[in-house]
Amino acid sequence: MSSLNAQQLAHDIARGLVSINPSRLKKYGPAELKALLAQLNAEQRKIRAKQVSADHLDEIKEKNRYLQNIQQAIAIISGYAKKYNIT
Repeated sequence: MSSLNAQQLAHDIARGLVSINPSRLKKYGPAELKALLAQLNAEQRKIRAKQVSADHLDEIKEKNRYLQNIQQAIAIISGYAKKYNIT
């Protein structure tokens, strides 16, 4: 079992530094996956709460990219958990 810093990993996923795929998830246990999902949801709330002016298009694009990265990771982890009956 691999050690997991869920908070740092969620932050890196949002920034696009780490990609999540089912083969990468195999090394994590159910508790670690739950912790990662919780941190991804917390990171998503934090990013959504950030106020961005309509004049700053680059910041809007960055915020949307971060949210897209998080949503994609949540979908992959949820699908993996469902496939392997991890609750």
